[in-house]
Amino acid sequence: MKFFLAPMQGLTGYTVRNAFHHHFDYIDKYYTPFIPAAKRMNAKIKRDIDPVNNDGITLIPQAMSIVADEVIDLHRQPVPYGYDEINVNLGCPSGTVVSKKRGSGILAYPDMLDSFLDDLYTKADFPVSIKTRVGFNDDELWPRLIEIYSKYPISELTVHPRVQKDFYKNTPRMDDFALAMQKINPDKTILCYNGDITDINSFNALTDCFPDIDEIMIGRGLFANPALIAELKGISMDKAELRERLKNWHDEILSGYLSIFSGVSATPSMIPSTYPLIAVIGVLRSWEILLISSLFSFSMRFFSSVDSFRRRRISSKSWQSWENSSFPSTSSTKSRFPSLMFLVAFLSFTSGTAILL
Repeated sequence: MKFFLAPMQGLTGYTVRNAFHHHFDYIDKYYTPFIPAAKRMNAKIKRDIDPVNNDGITLIPQAMSIVADEVIDLHRQPVPYGYDEINVNLGCPSGTVVSKKRGSGILAYPDMLDSFLDDLYTKADFPVSIKTRVGFNDDELWPRLIEIYSKYPISELTVHPRVQKDFYKNTPRMDDFALAMQKINPDKTILCYNGDITDINSFNALTDCFPDIDEIMIGRGLFANPALIAELKGISMDKAELRERLKNWHDEILSGYLSIFSGVSATPSMIPSTYPLIAVIGVLRSWEILLISSLFSFSMRFFSSVDSFRRRRISSKSWQSWENSSFPSTSSTKSRFPSLMFLVAFLSFTSGTAILL
């Protein structure tokens, strides 16, 4: 049985991947958080896929696109880093993603999906795997989607048996996964299961129903219990060893993010002596980012309120350029940056508490 860490945007970057690799080395394959294939890779993405930052890790870059040429172009960029396969994300349920018919958004348009995959697999001379859900509003189209997937040489098909509207609620639709097991040719496409594997009971329930399944992708379950795969593999460890591994895993993630945010190299050995200061700085930085994003939100609302005035004072062409400028959305600014800083603050407090206890 092979186990993979699910790609989670803003969470499973190289800092977290390395922490798992160093302290809970039971994961067979990792995937990058999705890379918008329409854009050139920036410094952050290049740093995330750099082999120097992923030593000893089997890593697959994941593309977010529904345009074959974009996926082909994205594949050319990581090649110098030694990557060959590309995974295409057709499962993300995020509203900002599906509004562009990307991620699970394309599942509502089977003909568009078929055209995209036909173009992609005609042009691709490298392995292309896919991560998908089983529908958009409901799973009525799942048989049609399975029929489409079966037409192409997909190297690996990871199925999360929920629809977009489920997000991460409700229970996985196991009848839909059963249909995939029946219809997907295992000699052409490897089938991987993803969804709600959180303990030995959920794992046994899956393998009892599908004894032929050989690959499982786990996301949230591994963050709730980093030792989960060890338990599923029957690897035992006493409480002292588990506590030590958890502490070291925790400290490596914290030191990694401190290095990223501060620009100063931090190591886990530096953490214990600086817990109180780190906790305070983490919280202050969190509120600093919240304040900045709130001020940005206020300024954007202010500009919106004088919309008509600006339209009278600025030429139509200039106004159109302003409207199309690439400012981040208010919701994006308020949700993404503070969340990372809160992660640092949370890790700081909980790490310090763990040491004190």
